[in-house]
Amino acid sequence: PALRPVATLKPLSAFARSYVVVADLMTGVAFSPLKGGGVRITLSHGQVDMERPASKAFDPEPVVAAASLRAERSGEIVSQMVFNPMLWSTVLPLSPRRTPYTLELMTTVAMFGALLVQRVKLVFNQPRPHELSPRVQPMIATPGFSAYPSGHATESRLVSDLLLALLDGCIPQDWKDVVPTMLHALSDRVAENRVVAGVHYPVDSDGGRFMAEKVIACLVQRVADAGASGRGARGPGSDRVGAPRGRAWQRRRRAWRRRRAGRTRAGWRQGRRLRRVGGDLGRRPQGRIVETATDTSGKATRVMEAPLRTTSICS
Repeated sequence: PALRPVATLKPLSAFARSYVVVADLMTGVAFSPLKGGGVRITLSHGQVDMERPASKAFDPEPVVAAASLRAERSGEIVSQMVFNPMLWSTVLPLSPRRTPYTLELMTTVAMFGALLVQRVKLVFNQPRPHELSPRVQPMIATPGFSAYPSGHATESRLVSDLLLALLDGCIPQDWKDVVPTMLHALSDRVAENRVVAGVHYPVDSDGGRFMAEKVIACLVQRVADAGASGRGARGPGSDRVGAPRGRAWQRRRRAWRRRRAGRTRAGWRQGRRLRRVGGDLGRRPQGRIVETATDTSGKATRVMEAPLRTTSICS
């Protein structure tokens, strides 16, 4: 059946929605080898060619030199070991209460980037810095997979570029130069901290940034093509999101809400009249109040019976 985002995805929990969206994004993704040991990532709306860097780029000495910054950055490094979208709230007004879906989208895109980067790491199979020099001495546990490209660099730049794509045309004029610079500086800081921690080479960060920029361009093109066709995004083999059907569902929902609101107002007015009568009656022996009311359509009447209490109805 066709996926209807509001009717089908909205009732799901956040993690379930993320899994569904990532599965849809992964539809049609393919990895093919390039000459020289590189890899081509084929997405639904573009390609990303990752070339193998020269051997001299994987020099552990810059990693050893960066260890002098560990004392001042240890707090950042530990807090950034696991992806946290609230890190970007230092630049933009993000919060779980005001922007829950934006934070959810950031996490989803990071998940998508993590899946892609792990497959690319498998192709390059680059040893970590501490495997080439005992002087590196990482300050955190070294992940059990290859170094190039950096997953933290890829995911953080993906999220920063995603936010810039969402803000396109919405940034105030005096922020147009500031916001992109700050978002990219934040993602670069996350990538650099992995070098300081001793688990990545500087070239790993360069590869992660390059990959993220190409991937986000493909995602933006996918959204643009979906908007131009007047339908939801559709990848190879994915379910189509029918915009006219979605609009009809929204119209039915709005009509249902209007009918419900009318019944609520009628019931509120009826209860107010009943309470007013009860307040005038005060203490009375037990009995029943019978009141006739007209429903919202004005075509039928109903009789409502309410038991009287020994105390005032308003008590």
